[in-house]
Amino acid sequence: MSNFEKITVTCNESFDVTFAIDHSKINDEQWHEINSFWSDADYRLDEAKGDVVKAVLVMLAQQCMQIQVSNDFNSRGVMCAFDWDDGEGVEGWPKMDGSKGILIQHCQPFEFEVDPDVDVSCKPIDKMPDLPQANW
Repeated sequence: MSNFEKITVTCNESFDVTFAIDHSKINDEQWHEINSFWSDADYRLDEAKGDVVKAVLVMLAQQCMQIQVSNDFNSRGVMCAFDWDDGEGVEGWPKMDGSKGILIQHCQPFEFEVDPDVDVSCKPIDKMPDLPQANW
């Protein structure tokens, strides 16, 4: 049996992130350590039917999507954002160049599509509205 595995996570039915995993460099305890770094670890594990690798990779795919959209990065840019040795790094995550067992191989480019027939409505207001309130 191979120590290597290629796993693709699809988010929102249109955004794929492909990971290469080297199981000789990351063990079950380390997967659980990554999952437990954040709150709701048990919930993620339940959603993944006890599969800690799946739980972590779904969370990682979401993080990749946020990094890619926020910075307009390609796959390599997303991978490098996790590189602690290059002045970057993302709290709670190891490097993602494969050296710690996880490689971000590909992040599908995310595009915001705007319908050319979009409806824009305008109306006059008497003053500027109040600032939006925080959700917390």
